[in-house]
Amino acid sequence: MGEKIIEITTNPQVHRDNLNETIIGKDPLDVQDLTQTFSDAAEAFLQSSHAIEQITDQMQEISISMSRLLNRIEQRIIDGTLFKVF
Repeated sequence: MGEKIIEITTNPQVHRDNLNETIIGKDPLDVQDLTQTFSDAAEAFLQSSHAIEQITDQMQEISISMSRLLNRIEQRIIDGTLFKVF
């Protein structure tokens, strides 16, 4: 993305006695790698979101089933037929 820029700055904490030594630089921030990382993270978040949505739907179905079951038990208690076998 764009042209490469070289920035040369001095660090007052580093003193070089021998100016013939190789100067080691730092690689610039690679925007393309960063973009790929964000893209991968977004995809992972999307997959997690879908998984959470499925779990939420299953929990809602379980909640509805449990509510129906408890309503039936409550009605049998009211009718006095909860423990009646025949």
